[in-house]
Amino acid sequence: MNNSNIKGTGNEKTYPMFQVIAGGISKGRAGDNVVRGPQPYYIIEYVLSGRGTVMLPGYTCEPGEGSVYILPAHTPHRYFSAHSNPWEKIFFIASGTLIPVLLNSFELSDTYFFPESGVKKLFTDLHTLKLPLTRENQWQAQQIFHTLLYALRAKLPVITGENDTLAGKIKKCLDSSIYSKITISQISSRIGICKAQIIRVCKSAFGVTPYEYILRKRIESSEILLLGTALTIREIAIRLNFSDEFHFSRCFKKRKRCTPYRFRTGGKREL
Repeated sequence: MNNSNIKGTGNEKTYPMFQVIAGGISKGRAGDNVVRGPQPYYIIEYVLSGRGTVMLPGYTCEPGEGSVYILPAHTPHRYFSAHSNPWEKIFFIASGTLIPVLLNSFELSDTYFFPESGVKKLFTDLHTLKLPLTRENQWQAQQIFHTLLYALRAKLPVITGENDTLAGKIKKCLDSSIYSKITISQISSRIGICKAQIIRVCKSAFGVTPYEYILRKRIESSEILLLGTALTIREIAIRLNFSDEFHFSRCFKKRKRCTPYRFRTGGKREL
């Protein structure tokens, strides 16, 4: 894909099962800030050099050289280069009904970041295919994508019993509650330990109380929604289970040093 833009040629044929619609090499700049609302395609990027930050609702990572990250379809997202070391990336954009099926079969539906991926050659192979892809090349791209997911799945660290530890169980409960309500009592009932122990384990593992952990995740998600959607501040507050927009604004300002409105109109990260 000898194409450095994020768009395709405009002459692509439609392959509903799997289709690469754009790709190329992207060079970041200090101060860049890409924000997108929900899109009907997947973006998969390999970091050739430099570093940056990727934000999805409830999730943030900082990919560096050799890392891969996946931006899922229908999910708002935001990313930007590190000021001191902007990244350069190989990327491709794909759509089709096969992609979520493959992600699910490889147990990667909820995994977005792969450090030290070791898959540079596969991205290079995709990059060499010319757009618009012929039917034969689309089939070749599909095979490469399948191999890529297999390689990424194999690279995931295996941590024995991680989800069975108290911290893992607490984290799972908290992460699944960004868009829903949950109390310490409910977590206590699910896991079978007392509330005081939940707080102790959470502070030891994550450095904050369960309440603060969820608040931080909700604030991270709100940044994406503020910049990537047309939802009102009140609608975002309701979606993220704040009592009202005033409560949301107070929590946001305390952690980001500006109001949600100023963050949205300024459109840039607070330091």
